[in-house]
Amino acid sequence: MGLSRHDQRLSLAPMMEYTDRHMRYMLRLYTKKMVMWTEMIPIGSIVHNADDLDRILGYDQSCEHPVVLQLGGSDPELVRTACELARPYQYDQINLNVGCPSERVAGKGAFGAALMREPRLVADICAAMREGSGGAQTSVKCRIGVDDEDSYASLARFVDVVARGGGVSDFIVHARKAILKGLSPEQNRKVPPLKYDYVYRLVRDFPELSFTLNGGVTTYAGVQEALDGGAHGVMVGRAVLERPWYWSQSDSRVFGATDAALNRRQVLQTYFEYAEGVEAEAGARWLTYRRRLLKPVWNLFHGEPGGKKFRARLDGMITQERPFHAIINDALQELPPDVVDAPPGVGRTFKDLKRTKVAPPQLEYQCL
Repeated sequence: MGLSRHDQRLSLAPMMEYTDRHMRYMLRLYTKKMVMWTEMIPIGSIVHNADDLDRILGYDQSCEHPVVLQLGGSDPELVRTACELARPYQYDQINLNVGCPSERVAGKGAFGAALMREPRLVADICAAMREGSGGAQTSVKCRIGVDDEDSYASLARFVDVVARGGGVSDFIVHARKAILKGLSPEQNRKVPPLKYDYVYRLVRDFPELSFTLNGGVTTYAGVQEALDGGAHGVMVGRAVLERPWYWSQSDSRVFGATDAALNRRQVLQTYFEYAEGVEAEAGARWLTYRRRLLKPVWNLFHGEPGGKKFRARLDGMITQERPFHAIINDALQELPPDVVDAPPGVGRTFKDLKRTKVAPPQLEYQCL
């Protein structure tokens, strides 16, 4: 297994509390090509729950590929053990998080973006990932720098040391530096300026490596501009949360696929069956799972006539002990049928790029 440069032309960013198996299942119903990523999973969660790995690492292997497992950690031996435990789950790539700016992550265990200060340690961790996973393709997701260590020369040294010492050929670069003290994770996604030229220079200076650009890309035009600029791939995150249906044309517009695409009613009908199966297994904890299962549905009609009423009606029915499909179908009554049944590429979702953003409630920390 492994991902080629063509495979990685468009990826979904790992986002805590969002890119779980439910969101990935929903997105996979309308994009077969976009690379899906797990949430960042701390290595301790794997190593200390070896008897409950399906809850942590399980996913639908029949439909979710290509999918990347992202790990957070700084101890090579624990990383090796975590990768040994994850090996049976056959992820297409294993990634090390060297980009999360959360003080909570940088402080305890000193992983995430704090690791950019220790490229030799990152190389050792990545070598351990390869050994533990049986030679699986490994990658690093990083920033362009940390605090005052933000020169291109410093970034190039980091890439060189990690590539040579860790056997890493794929780097996903968030084109902003991380400021570990003084800025929240949300501010770290907005305040430090984007420096796409750093990524394009890496492409020129390391032709044997693959570089995916992350940060600030929200449209297909932006994706194409980054690819034309030299990036081998583009990663989008919050733009998918805010307008998920906009990305339903990914396979055709980015990868050149010609397969017929589902409309939103068809997507939801398939997702109903999946969601009700999850709730049935959850038993008494069905409400906890329902909240998670509804996240991918929340913004499916964002920007469309009736979209706000759909969300409001859905929100009012979450706790009702009725089948998942029943509450969704009730909420769909707020939308014109031609919106629900429109194929990808039709409707305001694809035309209006300036309206107010709507997303599920913010959580404590999310790393991009």
